[in-house]
Amino acid sequence: METDLKKIKEGPFEDLRVYLKELQDSMDNEGVASMKEIYKSYLSEAPDVYLLEEGPGTRQHTKILEIFTEMQIIYDGGVDKIDFRDWLTAIENERDKNSKQSKFLLVEGVAGVGKTTLSRKIVLDWSDGSDTMDNLLDNQLLIYMQFRERHIETLPALYLTVMPYMFDKVDPEYLMLLSEGRNFILCDGLDEKNDGSQQLFKDILQFGEKRPITVICTTRPEEVGRLIISSQYAFLHIRVVGISKSNRSTFITKYFKARGRGKDPQPLVNYLNKTSVRLQKHWRLPYNLMCLAMLWELSPKRINTLTTATELFEATLDEIKKKLNNRQPGRDVSRKDMENILKTLFHLALINHRTGIIMLPDDSLQMLKKECGHIKLDWKNITSTFLSQNVSWSDSQASYFSFPHKGLQDYYAAQSILKKLQASTPDTEKFLSDFKEMLEDKGYPPDSREYILSRVNLSLDSQIPRTIREVLLGSREVDGSSNSHIEDLIRSSQNVFTHLVGILYNRSRAITPEIAEELVQLLKECGITSETQWLDLLQLTKCNGTFCRLIAPQIVQGDNFIGIDEARVQAYNSILPHCTDIASISLRIENDPKDILCLKELLQLLAEKQWELTLYLMDEYKHPKLHGSCLEQEIQQFSNCKLDTIQGQLSYSSLESLPQCLTELGTSVATEDQYNAIRPFLAELDIRLPCLKTFHGRHLMRVTFPLRDNEWPRSFRKSRAPTLTYPNPRKWKSPMICFEIRKSLGNPKNPQIS
Repeated sequence: METDLKKIKEGPFEDLRVYLKELQDSMDNEGVASMKEIYKSYLSEAPDVYLLEEGPGTRQHTKILEIFTEMQIIYDGGVDKIDFRDWLTAIENERDKNSKQSKFLLVEGVAGVGKTTLSRKIVLDWSDGSDTMDNLLDNQLLIYMQFRERHIETLPALYLTVMPYMFDKVDPEYLMLLSEGRNFILCDGLDEKNDGSQQLFKDILQFGEKRPITVICTTRPEEVGRLIISSQYAFLHIRVVGISKSNRSTFITKYFKARGRGKDPQPLVNYLNKTSVRLQKHWRLPYNLMCLAMLWELSPKRINTLTTATELFEATLDEIKKKLNNRQPGRDVSRKDMENILKTLFHLALINHRTGIIMLPDDSLQMLKKECGHIKLDWKNITSTFLSQNVSWSDSQASYFSFPHKGLQDYYAAQSILKKLQASTPDTEKFLSDFKEMLEDKGYPPDSREYILSRVNLSLDSQIPRTIREVLLGSREVDGSSNSHIEDLIRSSQNVFTHLVGILYNRSRAITPEIAEELVQLLKECGITSETQWLDLLQLTKCNGTFCRLIAPQIVQGDNFIGIDEARVQAYNSILPHCTDIASISLRIENDPKDILCLKELLQLLAEKQWELTLYLMDEYKHPKLHGSCLEQEIQQFSNCKLDTIQGQLSYSSLESLPQCLTELGTSVATEDQYNAIRPFLAELDIRLPCLKTFHGRHLMRVTFPLRDNEWPRSFRKSRAPTLTYPNPRKWKSPMICFEIRKSLGNPKNPQIS
């Protein structure tokens, strides 16, 4: 009886152990295999620019793994660089160092920088067994979620979604139990969260507080400050900067090859390698480079004008409109109809930006369908031209429309804000002129016309224009939304406001002082506070004088010294005319000055100021040109300035125009004729520049320039001689002017300059 009772008690538990072991094996094999197939089917396509398709159904998709290019990624507050391969190793080291249970890696980046591409590459590499990231293949499970998805609200449901093979084999809770101890979860797009995905994310974080898991989460910068992570997690924050200057040509070459159109990418690569283009910050974003590649094929002459991201999207929109016309059988879309359809699309972009929705809801689609019917445009042509249709990776039965990229949606939203501002602030002068003409056509007598116009003018003056904040939020949100909702929306609108600044630059009549002041205030509220961020804004867009006057105090605060490198020339050229409290400026140009946009304008501006100035033209100093400096005229304008230091290639006329307050001079020559031209000035250096303390000379050709003793500048023969970079020429048997050298002088008794 005791034996039988023992069998009865232990039997079911043994059966359960066998059953769990079978489920475990099934999950590890067939379950994981089905997961990998889903990932490969639904996550392999990169966001793209669809401008070359001839009609609906002809869209060519670009594969992520075919175009992925190494990106520039930084961490530790932007001090150190980190390779893609080392992400998991770095967060593992962080956990070991702090003795934590779980790991959380936050990946931050602006719109279009490639966060989704990076996250999908991790998933695809794991699915393919590609060892591109250390320790990646050690994870038996990789669970992927997108915050934009609305079909999944619980963690067990997420596991079943990515592992459909296990759907009818085990309850969701048991599936979580089977996966315990090997949970690696990748969450893409925190800034695109909705109520359901936000709750799912909370469940994931709470799960990691009880059991060890690894979480990688991507987001835009505006969400970083609101993210709260438990102390149970080892935390590492990295930032994706984009594709580095050296890798952009590689990306373009891969992209052209993946598109398979046989076009030679080398002319576009040559364009990207120009110094002036390499300094344009918006080309670090992969999506922008895709737009550039398409425009290169469709409108190559326009490429040279695209110095800002806003101009790039304006050019892209022009090509999208052309594509729509090409798809309309037998007729072009009239200007009025095109304006109406764009107005609707811009409005949808704005209202869906307000709600944080990426997938356009049914009411938005119905609004667009209604407009298409009203102007008799084919609905399929409109959607395939302006929108992307995607199948939900988490629910193969569901598909949704969205704008091709969040960055493009932000640009459309900025356009909508401008149109709504213009609608609430009519052009009074034009309106009165048109109204007067109508009254004359109707035969109203002069007295009546004058009276009616005066009343209309009074009515127009009494109208209160809408503010940007009101347009962004919408009337109902202003009245009924919580302060936290309003703050969240403004914080997530940085890219929209940036585009609005760029759009307003070309529409100066739309900029009133009130609009400019409000926009600068909104930029502050959405997170642009540091000098670097304001300068980045000026690099990414163009600002008119009204904006620059308001931005100037944000950049020059307290510190009276400004250091300018060639990447900031265009930004400072816009801002310095509006700065007053500046004591000194240092301008350093490493590349050929002729390739630096706005450099001549900046030098002319500095010549008009009485700021202490140091100027380093390093390319011309290290590589003097046979034809001389390209900045002759600009340098000669500094005769009445507080120029403290100058280094470059200076002709006799430029040397002669230098102010007597100069304390350091560096000049170079390329030929013996150039040296002979400046030799008389050098012979009188102490007289011409009495305050000079340091002199550097440079010659790149193998020549000898002997000077008779009486030709040496007197200052070289006095105890107060300037500091010299190399041995005092007076110690040489045959004295020579002191030039910087590339090779050893050899025997100093018989010197030659090399």
